[in-house]
Amino acid sequence: MENKQKICDLMCAAIRETLAGGTGNALAELRYDPDTERVRPIFEDGSGADGYYDINVACDSGIAIIQDIVRQFVREVW
Repeated sequence: MENKQKICDLMCAAIRETLAGGTGNALAELRYDPDTERVRPIFEDGSGADGYYDINVACDSGIAIIQDIVRQFVREVW
């Protein structure tokens, strides 16, 4: 079984290393919720906690989670 939160943690660290994700209101966390099967991006100022940027990762494999984070979040925000 893949550890979806660990995948999110590693993706968050990678995104923070980019100019887009690590400057200004930087990405602080990608929080996986196993009950809703969604990933919630949280920024340093606490924004994102309202669920506006939630990423649907239902039934995703680890690689599909990475693809969904890029497709549903990174491309939309930056």
